[in-house]
Formats: sequence, structure tokens, C-alpha cells
Amino acid sequence: MKNLVSYLISIIISVLYMYFLDEESGLVITAILITAPLISFAITFLNLKITEISARTSTDVISCGESLELIVDIKRKFPIISPIIIIDFEISANFAQFPTFALKFSPQMKSKSQKLLRLDSKYPTSGKISVKAIRFSDFLGIFALKAKSELAEFDVAVVPQIVPSTNENALFSSLSANLSYDDEQEITTNAYSMHTTPGYEHREYVESDPLKRINWKLSSKLGKLMIRLDDAVCASKPIFIIDLTAKDEISAIKSTEFAEQKIILSQSLYSRANKLIGNVLGTLSYFAANGIECKVYCTGLKDPVICSNSVDVSVLAVAIAQQSIDSLTNARELESAVEGIDNDSNLVYCSFSRNPNILRLLQVCKATGANASILLATKESNVDFSGIPTYYYDSNNALRPY
Repeated sequence: MKNLVSYLISIIISVLYMYFLDEESGLVITAILITAPLISFAITFLNLKITEISARTSTDVISCGESLELIVDIKRKFPIISPIIIIDFEISANFAQFPTFALKFSPQMKSKSQKLLRLDSKYPTSGKISVKAIRFSDFLGIFALKAKSELAEFDVAVVPQIVPSTNENALFSSLSANLSYDDEQEITTNAYSMHTTPGYEHREYVESDPLKRINWKLSSKLGKLMIRLDDAVCASKPIFIIDLTAKDEISAIKSTEFAEQKIILSQSLYSRANKLIGNVLGTLSYFAANGIECKVYCTGLKDPVICSNSVDVSVLAVAIAQQSIDSLTNARELESAVEGIDNDSNLVYCSFSRNPNILRLLQVCKATGANASILLATKESNVDFSGIPTYYYDSNNALRPY
């Protein structure tokens, strides 16, 4: 609109120049100003008809903090001078360019060319990038023609960074096990839970295995480190439920009319999710490194993940990266976890929401006799946790009693 007003003012000035100063040169200037947008429109329209634009990502999985390369391919039937191409993107809160971004460029005068765009990943879980519109703007910026092409949409898994757990992990102090093995008697002692049965199967040691599981006697005979596979019943495993939902907060974000407020609320939500996921994965790694195997249920995952070493935790991190916060519900996860819970179980419920759904958690624990603990991303919450051991991650990522 601003360009159109400027153009009309230029026409008026040229007409005034023609009548009051120099009729001949003023007429030439006026004629040029009148024909210029027509020529500009014709070139833009021709580009629209002969140009094919497609977008793709260099990968569909990246680590949180890395840049995602978005590649725009431009193909034309023949080389021609090109006007401005504008591609409007809608980007999820996982990326620093959230919520929208417009890529403006003028392609090279070639039949085939590319334009690269880098998006900076900021928060984990599944991110979405959508092409909302492709427009061709003429040289004068007066006309904008919308391309009738298929609009691409990409899902990108942003893998969370695992935050190493500090030695001040309050949950570990509460539930930890001090595993020791007697190679001579083949007996396993578990200070955390006595519900274990000694096993006699072994496998080779890998770097992520806790040293406490090494069978030194067998290792010395075979000349390589061997890990004892002691089978633990469900009661000896802490059961983690990572809740990736925040239904009330997401509903509030979607119902907010002000764009700036939506951005602030979304970034706050994803920031807390980032903190919880990274720290919980770090806590699971800490448990595994100290010989405690954990069973993990996560919103969106069909089956639980057994975390007994750092490799298992990394696998879980990738699985979490493929889940979308915006489209998940936690209706099934607690019910699924009940199958592995009895009165010796220690259930750890992890939530980044300020309104965690602990009512169903308490109902599950009441029905099964399991013990419950709660992990929160921050101390800010709208729920009363009286009578439940509750912990939160402070600014230094240490797990503290609530």
C-alpha cells in the first residue's frame, strides 16, 4: 500500500511538471511512469507461470541448539530476470524464529537455483515448519501475485540435551540403591530393594555400564570385562512417567487474542518442557550409572523404555524428540503404567505444566498401594502437593525438595 501511494504521488508530480514546467520532457516522464508498472507486472506474471518452487529440510532429526537447514529449490522453464519472491513460513515454538518468518529473495537468472535458510532450534520435542504462502512481488512492490502450488509442511524431531545430574539429587538420595556383587557366592545385594533374583547370564562390558555390575572373577578368566545380568522384578525398578502434556496451558495459549502474549506463553511453556526433559534424562542417567535400572513411560510412546545405561537414555531422548507437546493427551499413559505397579513400586511422575494432573496419579497409587513422588520443572505451580514427596529443578539444575 505504501508503495502504491508513493507511485501515485510520483505520477501527480510528473503531471504537474508537464503542465507547469516542461511539457515535452514531462510527457515522456509521465509515460514511463505509467508503462513501468505494466512491464513490471508482465514480468512478474510470466515468472509466476514458469517458476516451480519447492522446499525441503536437510534432515528431520537435529539436536537441540543446532541449526536446521531449510532448502528452497527454484526451477524455471527458461532463464529470466526475476522479481522478488516471498515465502511465508509458520514455525513452532521449538525454533528461535517462532511464530512466523518471511523469506524474501530475488533468484539468480538461471533455470535452476537454490536459497538456503537456517532455523535455530531452541527447545526439544517435535517441531513443525509450514509454508503458508508463496508470493511473487513485482519490482516496484505494487503487485503481489500468489502462487498456486502445494504448500509443504515438515516435522522435525529436536532431540533434547541431557543435563548431567548433580551429586545433590534429592530423589536419588531417597530411592537410590547401592548395588554390590559377591563374585564367589553369586549373590546380589540390593540396598534399595530386596526383590531381586541373582542371574547367571553375562555380556561384555560397554562404556556406559556401571562398574558395580562387573563380574571381576569371570572377567579375569576370560580376559575381558563381563557384566552380570541380574534380573530384577518390577518392584526393584523405579517407574518414571514423563508427562509431555499441558492441556490447560495450551488451551489458554490458543484462546489468547494477543499475538505477543501467545509468544510469551508459548516460550515459557516450551522452556519449562526443555528444562524438565533434559534434567529428567540426566537423573535417569545418574540412576543407571549407579546401578539402578528404571522403567520409563512417556506420553505418546506405546511401550515403556527400560533405562539401564546411557545408551538407553539416549534412545529415550530420541523417542521424546518425536512427540509433539501441542497434540498429546495423557489419558492412556497412567492406565498403561498400572500394569507394572504394585505395592512395592516407586512411581515418579514428571511434569513441566503448572497444572499437573496428579489426581489420577493419586487414584492409581491408592488402587495399587504404590509410592508416589513428583518431579517438576520449576517451583512455580498451581497445585497443592501436600502429603506427596515433590521435587523441582532449581536454577542450577539441582533437584530440590518442593
